[in-house]
Amino acid sequence: MTDSGAKPVIAPEEPADSAYGQSYLEWKGWEEANFAKAGSLETAYFDAELKRSGFTATETSRVLEIGFGNGSFLAYARNKSWNTVGTEVNEFLVRMAKARGLTAIHADELDTLESSSFDLIVAFDVLEHIPPSGLLAFVQELVTLLRPGGLLLARFPNADSPFGLLNQNGDITHLTAIGLGKVRYLNRELETNLVFFGGQAVPLHGGSVTRSLRRMLGLALFKVADAFVNRVFFSNDHIAFCSSNVVMVLQVPR
Repeated sequence: MTDSGAKPVIAPEEPADSAYGQSYLEWKGWEEANFAKAGSLETAYFDAELKRSGFTATETSRVLEIGFGNGSFLAYARNKSWNTVGTEVNEFLVRMAKARGLTAIHADELDTLESSSFDLIVAFDVLEHIPPSGLLAFVQELVTLLRPGGLLLARFPNADSPFGLLNQNGDITHLTAIGLGKVRYLNRELETNLVFFGGQAVPLHGGSVTRSLRRMLGLALFKVADAFVNRVFFSNDHIAFCSSNVVMVLQVPR
């Protein structure tokens, strides 16, 4: 089923050498039936991450999502009436987004976007797909698209903790492990401001009551465990030991 007024999108044949072809989309579950939807849990999560980043949208704000995947953030941004553009490497996903009235371009067209034209760039589960040798250049390209004061919010598997191994090693297309040390290096080389680095947000509301209670209990236990590990082993740093994913927020100086 598709949204009202949207025509079904036919998937192209998968190129033989494509790491992100149709079989990859099926494995991820990124299909037309569940594409571009933001449920209560996704909405609560995005709300929490953006609130923590300090992003405040205005009528003139422009938002860019790198690697929109199943389109949940694009749907969330549309619900907010934001001026949003999404990029993806798979043409089928781009076509599905366009069929739902979303603004989407192929990842190869990123260099066609005007520099210093976005207030917020989000990249959920993207940077780990970039080869280590190209990571700095890729993030630099994203930073050049931000206006002064603009924010780059990126989420990726936590390379500082064994809890991140399942996410990092669970996808054959993941190439780079990123932790606090690399984040500090990127921030220094890009001459940005590190607004935040830590475990991904855990919204206490959204979804079923049972899930909300489990998240509340889990969050309390994780905080205790994080405090213990950092006190004993990392007295000069603070890592999000119990978080499988971490979030980095960089800001372009005003």
